[in-house]
Amino acid sequence: MQLSISEWIYYTTIPALLLAVFFLVLLSSGQKRYRSWGVYQKEMQTRQIKKTLAQAQSSTGLLKYISPAFLNEEAKKANWDLKGTANLWMFLPPILGACIGVVFQSPPVVICGIISGFFVPWYRLSSKKKEYQDLISEQVEVLIDTFSSSYSVTNNIIQSMEMALPALKEPLYTKWKNLVVEYKASGSLGPLLDDLEKDLNLEEFKMFTSVLKVTEKSGGTASETMKSVAEVISSKRYLKKEAIVESIQQMKSHQHNVILCVVMILVFKFVVSDYYNKLMAKPLGHILLSAMFLYSVWSIYQAKKVTDI
Repeated sequence: MQLSISEWIYYTTIPALLLAVFFLVLLSSGQKRYRSWGVYQKEMQTRQIKKTLAQAQSSTGLLKYISPAFLNEEAKKANWDLKGTANLWMFLPPILGACIGVVFQSPPVVICGIISGFFVPWYRLSSKKKEYQDLISEQVEVLIDTFSSSYSVTNNIIQSMEMALPALKEPLYTKWKNLVVEYKASGSLGPLLDDLEKDLNLEEFKMFTSVLKVTEKSGGTASETMKSVAEVISSKRYLKKEAIVESIQQMKSHQHNVILCVVMILVFKFVVSDYYNKLMAKPLGHILLSAMFLYSVWSIYQAKKVTDI
């Protein structure tokens, strides 16, 4: 069905106006009210002083989630190199979401498509973070096993740390290598391990570092304890993989149901278009279609959370 110029203006202008109102409300909701000019002037001076820092985080509150710069920074934490495609990841999905609304000739669906599109890069980022955490967890297990084996022979922390390096892969290899170099220079292992704990944010690594800190302070042999920690981590990861396999099957089944729902809507739109047009001539039709669209998007997100074990 070919749209006339007036219909194109209708399906683009109304969503644009509604989105403009939405963002204006969002911006104005965070504004402060001042009792005097002096308070306002002081606040403006504070903002001017912090202007450089504010540029790095130009988007605040919910608005940061539509900022390509913020997306790029978060992607780096998950070892996801966007290679200059942050703008594409951020703005292409909303455009495609708006196109879905245009196809169904529904301004509310256009708005829902735009808003849902902004969640696509963050959905992908959450998957990347999960992959990164799994990779680090696997490498930590290798690190503990190699370190404990080396320490049982050498009884020397620095030497054992160096011997563990060849068994590691990126990104843990560089992090561990830098830690070894800094430990040789400073002679203090505790603060370095604390920083790496915050960076990795893994319970398994915290278990390992707690044993390593005690070993550095008190001396003695802790290789058996470290091997036990490695075995506990290995068993936890194995059980986690089994649970993920079962949950992935459930998620795929759910995705098939969502795809079937979308296909039925498309059939209703293009095969029995007369009934579709009668339904969409009423506000109730737009509400039902928007609700179905949002439910499909929300259910995909909820189904993914099942695998985040």
